[in-house]
Amino acid sequence: MELDEVDAFLQAAGRGDFDAFASFYDRTAPAVYNHLHHVLGDTAAAERATVRVYVRVWRTAPDFDPAVMSGASFLLRACRPTPEAHRPA
Repeated sequence: MELDEVDAFLQAAGRGDFDAFASFYDRTAPAVYNHLHHVLGDTAAAERATVRVYVRVWRTAPDFDPAVMSGASFLLRACRPTPEAHRPA
């Protein structure tokens, strides 16, 4: 995964480009799911949390500025509250 490519896809998604968001998702979702599965320890919870992360990224993509942070950092920030919020009881 090329980080510059991820940044470009995220910037385009911020302008409403669905195809760019799909490419961003395809390149990053496996790593996000694996991270959340490791943190949550539950397949179903990791799947739900992954969906929530990408909904959050889609909604906040217009705020992405590669001069402030990388697309990878932006994505990790979107993951941060998810494990605590969706930890199985």
